[in-house]
Amino acid sequence: MRRTFVAAVVAAALAVVAGCGSGGSEVNTGLDGLRIGFFTNGGQTPTYVALTEGMFHEHGLDVERVEFQDPSAMTAALQRGDIDLMSSIPGPPLAARAAGLDVQAIIQNEAAKYEPPDSGTVIAAPTSGISTLRDLPGKRVAIFGGVRSQMNAGALWFMQGQGIDTSGIEFVEAPFASHLDLLRSGQVDAVMTIDPFSTSIEQSGSGTVVAYPNLLANPGAPLSAWWATRAWVEGNPDRVEKFQQSLRAAIDWLYEDEGRARQTVAAFTKLDPALLANMPLNNWSYNVDEKAWAHNVEILVSQGALPAVVSTDQYWAPSMRTFVAASAVGR
Repeated sequence: MRRTFVAAVVAAALAVVAGCGSGGSEVNTGLDGLRIGFFTNGGQTPTYVALTEGMFHEHGLDVERVEFQDPSAMTAALQRGDIDLMSSIPGPPLAARAAGLDVQAIIQNEAAKYEPPDSGTVIAAPTSGISTLRDLPGKRVAIFGGVRSQMNAGALWFMQGQGIDTSGIEFVEAPFASHLDLLRSGQVDAVMTIDPFSTSIEQSGSGTVVAYPNLLANPGAPLSAWWATRAWVEGNPDRVEKFQQSLRAAIDWLYEDEGRARQTVAAFTKLDPALLANMPLNNWSYNVDEKAWAHNVEILVSQGALPAVVSTDQYWAPSMRTFVAASAVGR
């Protein structure tokens, strides 16, 4: 791996120089330290690439990745200063902002697609009698994250706009990993889920996709971005730029070779390569569809997830504007 080798040589050379200057008592790599919080999923593959392929080192960063299982715990860590950056779908950091934590997005990591297939799905059991979203009232539907989480809120917003009585849907809160068993056992009629669970359900024959909520509600919507407190962003402009450059290089690297990208996702997520072979790849993208970001906030407000509409200027770092594009398609 050329990038890793070059980065290692540069880092070693810097360490030698720093050691000579300090009498050898301390080792200074010459890299800026950065602690980042994340969840392990396919959408987070770019930072794994930036670490393993040397992009972080090439751009002058020594990055420590801290894995979380709970969004609130990660947000709390950001607020305490235990981490410098966190990766999240916009809903949780925007809710934290509404509660008083002044956060800003510095770069998008993943976006919804504009055409199917997309990661987010509504999948119905074969015997459920569900062929479209209009068939959901009167049915039991498994979701994760509550009805106000971004994908679920978008699905409800879309259905309500189509005159579908969403109050007649019985939602069952359950982890994504349990959705296959719930469908297979008949405990629910449908699920709102994401990959790799969508692909697992389809391959098992336990369900059929009847809708892609993100595509219906808000094509190009942000699914993941990197966030920091405004104070940290304003106090660390060099680190922000270096992180943006690293992530951009990592996303470009993923699109250079699809087979290599699938192998990398498997190495990072520990997913079965056979499953990944049939799973649509994430739309990793630093290209920002500003209208989709704005509409995302409108949807969240309509479903009670946020108290009021806020403009992107209020929660974007100024440098986010360099990534605004006509489309959020990664490549």
